[in-house]
Amino acid sequence: YSYQSLIMPPLPMFTTSSKFEYCIGDTKYLEQSFDTMVWEEYEAMVATVKDKVRLSKNNKNENFAPSIQYLISRELAVEPLDVGKKFEKETIDKQREKFIAETNLTSLQYNYVMKVLTYMGHYCAKLQKSKHLAIAWRKVLESGMAPYQPTINTYMYVLSLDEETSQLSGEAATYHDMLFDPNETSITIKINCLMSAEDASGAEMLLEKMPSNDFGRLRTYQPILHYYCNKGDMSAILRLYRQMSLSPGVHLDADTYTSTIGCLAENGGFQNDIDPISSAVTAGFSNTHG
Repeated sequence: YSYQSLIMPPLPMFTTSSKFEYCIGDTKYLEQSFDTMVWEEYEAMVATVKDKVRLSKNNKNENFAPSIQYLISRELAVEPLDVGKKFEKETIDKQREKFIAETNLTSLQYNYVMKVLTYMGHYCAKLQKSKHLAIAWRKVLESGMAPYQPTINTYMYVLSLDEETSQLSGEAATYHDMLFDPNETSITIKINCLMSAEDASGAEMLLEKMPSNDFGRLRTYQPILHYYCNKGDMSAILRLYRQMSLSPGVHLDADTYTSTIGCLAENGGFQNDIDPISSAVTAGFSNTHG
């Protein structure tokens, strides 16, 4: 089954009804489906991956054509979950029920969709195909899938590889933290997304919510530190540096030392005739400047 023959009007004629799809009349389509090359490659990948799905003897007589038809359909069956809004695990369960009711998939057919989307994560990781996995990610949100933790970890990783899909990796990280306990990877990805929007205060709030002091790694803190260095905010630099130095999981490297000292020097932090740096003493330094 293919939607390649579907005639689409030019992109400017679409009206965006949400961040997930475009509308033509009353029909809603996945935004990602209008990149023709990526979509055709995605369809080919689904055809490859579906053959890797193992079926038990009891399932081999099931008709999985509706499952494949859904996976390669540009049309939305239901509105996907909006991870940007506050939601709970029960919201995912309700989304799944709504999706199954709308598509009339049997439990075996739905489980087949889940298996293909799981394999797609590993397949796209192997080929480093972030844009193709972005389509699969929308299918996850639409179907109310509750992936196993290794699967959602793979989605987080692959979506973070491409700048165009990096915000979706933040969605996957939020989704992960709803289903499982937050981990260093999910927090780091969310911090990267916040820092791409220059939301340093939001990123630091995430740091404060980390389960323990040894949870973070150098890469968790680096985007925030680089931001403050670029801004020349010496007080924030010293405050964050102090936090990093106290975190057992953070191993400061030569580049971090060099860039931090260089930024302080560039902004006059070692001069005696500047205003005191407010966080210097609380950061463990005996002097506030100079």
